[in-house]
Amino acid sequence: MDEVHRRHTQDRDSLVSDIADTEKSIETCQEKVAGLEARYRFFQEMRGYVRDLVDCLSEKVGVSVVTVETLGQIQGEGTLLIYYVYCS
Repeated sequence: MDEVHRRHTQDRDSLVSDIADTEKSIETCQEKVAGLEARYRFFQEMRGYVRDLVDCLSEKVGVSVVTVETLGQIQGEGTLLIYYVYCS
């Protein structure tokens, strides 16, 4: 009988400890929520900005790829120089 009582007491103590740990975990997560919301909002805004920038550049900037042989000779290998030509 004492063995059963001791086992139940150990189980209860373990559960009380688990509950305390869980409550601390919940508090920590709730503290992080505001910061994570701000980061999420920032990245969503950045995503929109980059999408708009790509659209703008696609419309206004033509991309030309030119092989520059002299640069390739200087570096000892074939090199492509990519430059942007602004279109009006």
